[in-house]
Amino acid sequence: KVAGATGYVVYRKVGTKWVRMGVTKTNSYTYKNLKRNTAYNIAVRPYKTYKGVTDYSVKSTYGTIKTLK
Repeated sequence: KVAGATGYVVYRKVGTKWVRMGVTKTNSYTYKNLKRNTAYNIAVRPYKTYKGVTDYSVKSTYGTIKTLK
């Protein structure tokens, strides 16, 4: 969790492109419709909204998740 963040934009790499999957205001996100026993590249980008203006962080956190068999 990033101090001061309003929420997080969650991405998944599909082919060579990063696709926005959704937004969460907590440090948890549930992906849906994933294949079993498959690895996925993900990215999480924090943002902050102040007085109606949203500012996205220039840094994202990257990782890999793997579904169960």
